[in-house]
Amino acid sequence: MVKNFDLGTVLSATTGTSCVDDFNKVYEIAYFILDDKLITALGLVKAFPVMRNHIIAIYPELSDVMPRLNDRGNIDVWVNLQKEKYGEELPIPQLGDKLEGKELVKKKLPINSITTH
Repeated sequence: MVKNFDLGTVLSATTGTSCVDDFNKVYEIAYFILDDKLITALGLVKAFPVMRNHIIAIYPELSDVMPRLNDRGNIDVWVNLQKEKYGEELPIPQLGDKLEGKELVKKKLPINSITTH
């Protein structure tokens, strides 16, 4: 099964930084990817590496997309900049499922322009 998630939610799962206005969105992506509706706050901490690895395996371009420390105070602006590069939403399959015919990034970018460092 595949579901579209807002890029801020996806980046929350890959960066470990809250990039959403409602942290329930992070639980929603965790519930979906892991097919587990009983994840607690402690379980979410353990789920982050699994979610990150799963998403990065599908979208390796996101592996180096991390907010810098000075971006974290204005995370909405940073997320909007990432949406300009990668799009508003990304399709995410459940763990163990494949995403057929995916388009990795909406705008083809040179690899050095994808990182935020």
